[in-house]
Amino acid sequence: MGRWGADIDQFRKIQSATAITREQLSMMILRYFPQVSDFRQTPTIVSDIQDAPAWRDIQTVVGIGLFDLTGNRAFGPAETVTRGDFAVAMARMIRLLGANPGEAPSISTPDLAPSSAIYQDVQLVLQCGLLTFGNAGKIDISGQMTGEQAVSAAERLLAFVRQNTK
Repeated sequence: MGRWGADIDQFRKIQSATAITREQLSMMILRYFPQVSDFRQTPTIVSDIQDAPAWRDIQTVVGIGLFDLTGNRAFGPAETVTRGDFAVAMARMIRLLGANPGEAPSISTPDLAPSSAIYQDVQLVLQCGLLTFGNAGKIDISGQMTGEQAVSAAERLLAFVRQNTK
């Protein structure tokens, strides 16, 4: 919690959210992993973040490649994060941080085919324990990511990175 400092109210808002937004996830990433702001960033024009309170965090996560923009360079700060979006961002984060899950076997995902564009990212976050299956035994990549799930995953990633960085 100390990493949130003056933003502790934002942490509580994120943690209790039934669905986190892209802006909230950006803020969360920079609070848990402040070292990413030191990574090489590609200067990128983002068209819709000028009024976002966490615009600097958004600019950073876009600049290091954790999030993609739409065709009109929009980020969509208020858009909710799906479990698939979360998996992609966290997989990119794992790779950037140099964490290595080792030679883990593939985990069966009944609702996500190996031919899916995000299959490898989902596999990586599953192997690192950042996502779990829902009650129906499915990964549900189009489902919303709750704040509690995102905070729990960030805590697990922090511990995983500390144990598994090269």
